[in-house]
Amino acid sequence: MNLFEVAHFVSEKPMYEQGLILLPHLATLGWGVGPSGEVIDTFPYFVSGVLHLISFVVLGFGESFPFFGYVWKDRNKMTTILGIHLILLGIGAFLLVFKAIYFGGVYDTWAPGGGDVRKITNLTLSLSVIFGYLLKSPFGGERWIVSVDDLEDIIGGHVWLGSICIFGGIWHILTKPFAWACRALVWSGEAILCYFYTLCYNPIPVSYTVTEYEALPYLNSCLQPFLSLQDLDKFKTFSNLSEYP
Repeated sequence: MNLFEVAHFVSEKPMYEQGLILLPHLATLGWGVGPSGEVIDTFPYFVSGVLHLISFVVLGFGESFPFFGYVWKDRNKMTTILGIHLILLGIGAFLLVFKAIYFGGVYDTWAPGGGDVRKITNLTLSLSVIFGYLLKSPFGGERWIVSVDDLEDIIGGHVWLGSICIFGGIWHILTKPFAWACRALVWSGEAILCYFYTLCYNPIPVSYTVTEYEALPYLNSCLQPFLSLQDLDKFKTFSNLSEYP
């Protein structure tokens, strides 16, 4: 998908007009982006696509090694796998932090001159500020966690998030499932997949859409029609929306 978007990318047109999905995220990391958010080099995007393709092949060969084998009914192995994934997520969060602080910075849409790539030098690590977003009301003008409007809070939040994921992953690796969890949960591949979809995928569309609209400039114009009911009649699925109370 990444390589497909690179091959069809037109530098003269905004990303949101080209229906791009992955390249906007790479652009927000500051790769290939110049002043005012202009994409001046697509080679980093090509490299990212190739690296992901190689990683996919390596992951596919992993099934040939007994170390990566498991049985769905092995509860202890399931929690170990959960812990490993949490640690990897935590490492990913810290990679973003290191990129923002030491390795070139990230794109800031509010930087002078219409936006630019800058390093984050003053992280927000205050416990009250970062977790204060969770105490805000999702209704009215407070907008819960979506009210974040500066990169210092976003990157600082990833420090906390990465730490929680890593320590939580270590805890899951070192412990066994509680008795109530063993009785309440169905330990099978199908059930675990359902748990994953229910817990993770349902909240993502709403939080992703609103948060990206606030924090990432490359998707603003692309997502705005979906945030306004009066624009839904442009799509056949919602053409009869006015008929419903």
